[in-house]
Amino acid sequence: MAIRRPLRWDTATGALKEMSDSDLELLAYYTRYHWAQEHLATYTSNAYRDGSATATNGLGAPYRTNSTSATDSNYTHYGAYNDTRKTPQTLSNADNDEPQSQPNAFAGDDDDSFGVPSEASFNDTLTTAQTFYKEVYDSASAPSNPSTSDMTSKNYVVWDSSGYVKIESETANILDTVIKLANAAMLTGDKVGTYQISTSDPSEGTGHTWSDLGTFIEDTISTYSFPTSVGTTVNQNHKLWLKTDAPLDSVESSVALTSYMKWSSSGDIGLKQVDKGSGGSTFSDIVTNIIIPIWKNSSIYPKYKFSASNTLAGAWEALKGSYSDTYYLTSQTTGPTLSSGTYYSARYGLATTTVNTEYMILYIGNSTDSYR
Repeated sequence: MAIRRPLRWDTATGALKEMSDSDLELLAYYTRYHWAQEHLATYTSNAYRDGSATATNGLGAPYRTNSTSATDSNYTHYGAYNDTRKTPQTLSNADNDEPQSQPNAFAGDDDDSFGVPSEASFNDTLTTAQTFYKEVYDSASAPSNPSTSDMTSKNYVVWDSSGYVKIESETANILDTVIKLANAAMLTGDKVGTYQISTSDPSEGTGHTWSDLGTFIEDTISTYSFPTSVGTTVNQNHKLWLKTDAPLDSVESSVALTSYMKWSSSGDIGLKQVDKGSGGSTFSDIVTNIIIPIWKNSSIYPKYKFSASNTLAGAWEALKGSYSDTYYLTSQTTGPTLSSGTYYSARYGLATTTVNTEYMILYIGNSTDSYR
């Protein structure tokens, strides 16, 4: 529809004033901030969805699941991902040569020439060690747009085209004015409210906070130590992260934005200044009751998908990390080596290969009209 700027009280001039670009950026920042806090509360350990999470919260978010199919019709299931590895092979033989003084001297096994495990015996052990499943929550029961009562009592006011001060009642205008600005920052800005797959904290520096949601995909690889100890170790722990905060350097210059204007229909009826709040409660009333419900009810809230391709459909998509499976492609041998009366030999991993890379992709709508 149109960008219609909320009105605020300008303390410097003692008059009503439309929000500046910086003011709108601040409102869009806290829209992303509260979106992130809502999503964060839907997780338990290791990126699983909390079964008691509010049904309309966490829309578009990625979760781990133990199920081979979608939990229910509210989810899009993205199939199995296998962690594969090969197992080191060992051989042993007792040192049983007779002493030279005995009749059977040198007649026993030639222990130090019994050989090493074949390369085929190592390669044939490639198997699936563990399987991970993932799905995206996209509830069919998205919340309705704010009620007329909430729009009247909680939403901001604007100058309309006819020159009147009115409560903003058009959800399309709120999408154009605030939400598309938030979407742009999620795609290419501070990324608050978005997810990332990474083996370490993706933080860009001081003030950037990424919440660790736990293991999303784990890649293990085999280990070997003399003489016959075979085990595994985590090669890459691909975690899911959610960005929940960022420095406000780009918008903090708007210190004059201490309140916005809404219509009060009770008590002192008329235009009323509403303090924007502070800290984690900044803009919480208008964002959680008006802006986020409109966002959820639209076709341009952020969603995630998984693909074997890192090709993006357009600027409304962004790569948000990847994960791969690693196992040993080639092998090396040791022995035979005598230890405590037994000869040992082994074949174990040398050089690794990486296969089955998958990418997590953020997408917001399906055109450049989803952000500004």
